[in-house]
Amino acid sequence: MTGIGKYMAYGISLLAMISIILLGGCTEQPDSEGGSSGFITMIIFLGLIFAVMYFLMIRPQRKRQSQHSQLIQELQRGDKVITTGGIYGELDAVTESEVILKVEDGTKLRFLKNSIVGKQETGEEETGS
Repeated sequence: MTGIGKYMAYGISLLAMISIILLGGCTEQPDSEGGSSGFITMIIFLGLIFAVMYFLMIRPQRKRQSQHSQLIQELQRGDKVITTGGIYGELDAVTESEVILKVEDGTKLRFLKNSIVGKQETGEEETGS
């Protein structure tokens, strides 16, 4: 598994173990004060679920968003980039919200800055048909 799927599998198995440990005590008899420890166990369990979801889903997504924002801000003329559609090219012009991308045959295409997903690696070779 790659990406978020790997973390989801870990999270689900972790939640299963936590539920077995914590909810196993919910079948106990009420304690001497007449209340049940089930409510406290449920609150702890819900808190743990929230914590796991935060660290496995929300936090990594925020990190990716900040990395993408930094990439967009650092774009400059001459950078070799990849778009969301899988188009490889070199930036010919960069404005506040758009870029002009020059592709292999010299054609220039206009894209929104947010459609740039990454820079090409320096060792990566372009393959032509």
